[in-house]
Amino acid sequence: VGDVVSPDKVVASTELPGNVQMLNVANKLNIEPENVPECMLVKLEESISKNQIIAESKGIFGMFKSQLKSPIDGTLTSVSAVTGQAILSEPPVPVEVDAYTSGVITDVQNDEGVTIETEGALVQGILGIGGENRGILELATNSSNDELTKDMINDNHKNKILIGGSFLKMSTFKHAKEVGVSGIISGGFDYLDLSKILGYS
Repeated sequence: VGDVVSPDKVVASTELPGNVQMLNVANKLNIEPENVPECMLVKLEESISKNQIIAESKGIFGMFKSQLKSPIDGTLTSVSAVTGQAILSEPPVPVEVDAYTSGVITDVQNDEGVTIETEGALVQGILGIGGENRGILELATNSSNDELTKDMINDNHKNKILIGGSFLKMSTFKHAKEVGVSGIISGGFDYLDLSKILGYS
């Protein structure tokens, strides 16, 4: 609480469980399910590497042994003497949450998130394309009735999100992209031009 944050500041992080893979050890080694635990060469929760030998059959008089390699990097999480299967878990996936806005942290909700106090303006849109982006909002037109034109966009608008009046032409969109504008909020856009950008209608 009290920390000043920027939009790209990580305010929360966690790890999601990695993908799980089932290995039919009994089938691979041609042994009975109840013999699987004693054939495992790694312990539960032990880290394993891809292509590491993780199980080996006893063979006949110590000969003709079959081996099983791990298909992934990860951890051995379970071995069943009933099904003859082993469960391998891939490494956990780190997840980070950015502040998304500049401001001051005023509250921390344990295991949930933070509350950030900031100054801003709410500009709502109905349709969005191009994915998520961020930047400082800037009014690019004098009125909501004005069309946003190429001459209104310059190098000072790089990395900003422009609020662009009533309409936006394809030529203006292309110019904004060349300048490096992070996003545009416009009252209108030609449907055919939108189809060209998306690649489908």
